[in-house]
Amino acid sequence: MFESLSAVKRPSWRLRFVLAVVSLAVGSVVVSVWRMVEMPLRSYRAPLPALNASQLELAARLANHVRYLSETIGERNIPHPGSLQKTVEYLHTQLAAQGYTVTEQAYSIDGHKVSNREAQLTGAARGEGAIVAGAITTALMVRLGLTTTHPG
Repeated sequence: MFESLSAVKRPSWRLRFVLAVVSLAVGSVVVSVWRMVEMPLRSYRAPLPALNASQLELAARLANHVRYLSETIGERNIPHPGSLQKTVEYLHTQLAAQGYTVTEQAYSIDGHKVSNREAQLTGAARGEGAIVAGAITTALMVRLGLTTTHPG
């Protein structure tokens, strides 16, 4: 009925086990999050290696595509439907020339016809799989007047 004040009760082994497991779990989460968001201690400062011939050719082709889309066609959005259509035709032609099968997924936003494009390149041999790329139009971008087609 009366307990001695001098006798110290020790926590049960179950409580210690639960506390150890919870501490381990919290520690694991903290370490995982830290590893995911940590920044390098110093930036890479050495000169980049020289590009090989195929990388130089790829860089030139990409620069030509960007130049054509930005300078020749220009702004691409609902208020500029002609340039939007030219962009769609350009992307379709370029992807088809590379062997992609291009499909259109058309819909209407605020009375304007817009579309998504899906390009698929299927492997030559059975079981090689497929590469799927897309150019998308989002309702928010259209309503804000931002570019409506971009690589997805």
